[in-house]
Amino acid sequence: MRKLGILKDGYSLDFEDWMKDVCSFLVNTLSNVSYAYTQSDEITLLFSPTTFNEKSQTFEPHVYNGRRDKLLTLCASLATQRFHRHMVLQGGLDLMDSLPHAVFDARLGVYASLADAFELVLWRSYDCSVNAVSTTLHLDPVTVTADGTPLSRKEVGTMNTVQKLVLLYEAGRMAGMTHHQRYGTLLHRQRQPCEVTNRLTGDTEIKDKYCVEQVEGLIVNSVKEGKIVLS
Repeated sequence: MRKLGILKDGYSLDFEDWMKDVCSFLVNTLSNVSYAYTQSDEITLLFSPTTFNEKSQTFEPHVYNGRRDKLLTLCASLATQRFHRHMVLQGGLDLMDSLPHAVFDARLGVYASLADAFELVLWRSYDCSVNAVSTTLHLDPVTVTADGTPLSRKEVGTMNTVQKLVLLYEAGRMAGMTHHQRYGTLLHRQRQPCEVTNRLTGDTEIKDKYCVEQVEGLIVNSVKEGKIVLS
């Protein structure tokens, strides 16, 4: 996409916006998503458990009547469609035949609790924090140290994450990294009181509605501080 001029060199804010939009689109389109996390070119969706049927002593079927393959194919196809929409809008119809075939796949796991499932998000957010440092240096290398010593790509490649962080900090590059670039983007969908307008009377009322909000900051800290409740 860079060769076609759709994305600029270096870290792409456009690509970041596309992935955040695809993630938000999936949360608002699919039923029963409680958390969604995106970083790099991947998205993780956590679906809430269904209600427990006291009579049959089993949980009700999941979305699409429990058809796993339908859920997987819809997740992949909806994400692919939404992403291609952004490519066309950015590149224009003249580039339609030249656009790369961006394809999302999907896989599914079943967990005993939300806390267990959320470990997947914590793992992906940790991976984001590590990759963000390496990717930033790869796309826009730091060629000299703070004391003016020349630095090659090979030397940077042998550094660990802490050393790379120090290098970025001393070069004044940390401030230029976006929130998404550092931590990824976590969305939380939950019922909460919201002001709505009664269409018949025009009066403002308070009703419970599903709202999607972004969780700010480092995700593991939000869990430790109780901002994310996993019970």
